[in-house]
Parts: sequence; structure tokens; C-alpha cells
Amino acid sequence: VVADWIAASHDALSDHLDKLRGSTVTDPKIFEEHARRFEREFFEDMSALGVKEPDVVTRVTEYVPQIVAYIEGIVQNGFAYASNG
Repeated sequence: VVADWIAASHDALSDHLDKLRGSTVTDPKIFEEHARRFEREFFEDMSALGVKEPDVVTRVTEYVPQIVAYIEGIVQNGFAYASNG
């Protein structure tokens, strides 16, 4: 019964805990491990469906500085502009 209650309140509880303690989580490894779990499950599902694994896996999180620089260049060249923040 308690497990059912916790499962049913997961979203609201997660939001509350994130607001309460989210800023105290500073180790990026936590986020990487979380993402890798879902990545691993995705590739397991694809394998079960007979889909070949990719030769290369590109993760956007590994290229954030390059992406930011690229977008800044677009803005500086007048092809984009900042909006709402």
C-alpha cells in the first residue's frame, strides 16, 4: 500500500524534492548515470527489435560549449536574436 502511494505521488514528490534540494546536487556524474541508464535501456530495446547498434553515439551534452559558440556566432552575424531570456 505504501509503495502504491509513493508511486502515485512520484511526480509531485519529485517536483517538491527538486525545489527543496535540487540546487544541492552538484556532482555531474549523477546526471550522467541517470541518462546512461535510459540510453542503455533504449539500446537493449532496439537490440530486442533486431535494430543494429550505431557505429558512433553522439551525445549533445558532450558538445554544449561548441553549440553555444555556434549559436552566438549566428546571433553576432544577425541571423538570429535572443528572445525571452
